[in-house]
Amino acid sequence: MPVRFTTGDRIAETSSKGNQEKWLEDSRWYKLDLVGYEGLAETVTSRLLRQITGGAYQSMDVGRSLEICLNTKDRLIPLESVSSGTMDQIYLAVRLAAVRLIQGGGETLPLLFDDSFALYDDGRLTHALEFLAGHYGGQILLFTCHHREERLLSKNRTPYKMIYLKKEPQ
Repeated sequence: MPVRFTTGDRIAETSSKGNQEKWLEDSRWYKLDLVGYEGLAETVTSRLLRQITGGAYQSMDVGRSLEICLNTKDRLIPLESVSSGTMDQIYLAVRLAAVRLIQGGGETLPLLFDDSFALYDDGRLTHALEFLAGHYGGQILLFTCHHREERLLSKNRTPYKMIYLKKEPQ
C-alpha cells in the first residue's frame, strides 16, 4: 500500500519495488526499515535542524543504540557535547518534524509554544522566529512572560498580533 507524507513543501511518495516501501526525499530514495518510519522522521528533523540553525548543523544521525550525533560541515558532534541553546534548537526541530508527520498532507495544525524559547540567546531566537514566520503556514501561538520575542519580531518587521493576558484581581 503506498503511503504519502508531507516533507517540506511537497509530497514524498513511496514505491513498492521489491515489495518494500520507500519514500523519495531530495532525489534520494529511503527504505522503510523493520522498526518503522524513524528514517523519515530523522530526515525531516535533519532538514528542519539545518534551516533552524542557519546551516550550522547539516543533519542529525541516530544510531542503532539511539546515540545521536549532529553533522556539521566538517565533523560529527555527539549530542551530549552541544550547548543548551543548541539542544533547544534540536528539540524545536524534532517537535516540528513530529507535527509534519502527524498532519501529513492534511489540515495545518496550530503550533503552541509556552516559553519554549526562554534559553535561546537573541541570535537563536531571531532565527527561530524568522524561520517559523517564513516556513509555517498555520497559526502559531506563543505564550511568554518576556518582552524579548515582541521586541525581536518588531525589530525584524515580522508581522504578529500581540494579546496581553492580565491576571484577574482577587
